[in-house]
Amino acid sequence: MHESTNISYGSGNVTIIANSDSLTEVAAPIIRAGDYNELVTSCLTKKEMNAVFEGASAEIVFNYVMRDDAPSEEVKEQFYEVINGDRTLSSYSEGFYMDVSAQKSIESEPESEIYTLNNEVELQIEIPLFLKKDGRHYICIANNMGVCKVLNDVDIDADTFSISSDCTGNYMLLYKDSSFSAVERQFSHKPGQYLFIIGIIALLGLWFILDKIHSQK
Repeated sequence: MHESTNISYGSGNVTIIANSDSLTEVAAPIIRAGDYNELVTSCLTKKEMNAVFEGASAEIVFNYVMRDDAPSEEVKEQFYEVINGDRTLSSYSEGFYMDVSAQKSIESEPESEIYTLNNEVELQIEIPLFLKKDGRHYICIANNMGVCKVLNDVDIDADTFSISSDCTGNYMLLYKDSSFSAVERQFSHKPGQYLFIIGIIALLGLWFILDKIHSQK
């Protein structure tokens, strides 16, 4: 997937390009920023932003590569150090891995790599069909040069997994299924409705008992 977004700032503009590819049999997921203005200010320095306001053109390119396994055993061991060190993660299963890299360029200046962002930005990742399931929970581990962070889903959309991150590097998506049955999940989402029904049934039962006692007198 190739997606381009252009944003004007003062007399200049910034072009944000998102390229996603897949090294698996599954098509690369669609990935978008939650706020493109926030993405720009998180990638450019104050000096670079001033240059854009004065008329310069800038380009920010994000590359996402989906893969079945980590790019190296070292990176995979770093992920599993986090998983094995957190009991809450032991119930999760591997979903997929993703390499994230980014570059920026301002006018005639040479292109430079972006390893960390000035602030966290929201990334909305479309969940592949083979990983979608009702009641499933997702988390992500970001690995930036050996420093790992656990990132939780920040939205409630069942079709996307949204994370707030301030780094590029290697990512690992994990998932686990809810231990509740479909009926239990439905009940937990509508407790008021079911309590009302149970209350009516209890009142009818009480009325029946009292009526029977009264008729025996």
